[in-house]
Amino acid sequence: MAAVSNLSVPEIVDLRELRERDLDPLLQEEGLTWRSLFNWDSGASSDLVRRFVKIQALNGFALMQGGRVIGYSYYVCEDRKALMEFL
Repeated sequence: MAAVSNLSVPEIVDLRELRERDLDPLLQEEGLTWRSLFNWDSGASSDLVRRFVKIQALNGFALMQGGRVIGYSYYVCEDRKALMEFL
């Protein structure tokens, strides 16, 4: 059996290297999941992520495969508080 050579290896990139539209498919999928599992509209959160990615002000990373974002994480630190999100 021959090895498959055209599989793309996932890569980690800085969120500041992405455009907000790069995250759209994943954010839409995340929104549908939150709505169906928890009856919660995550639209405002998704809009914040898009806005901060657009101005390259969100610290974090994206997992990309085949030119698509398949996961992301970010963190926000303020004074003695921190927030981290992973998808």
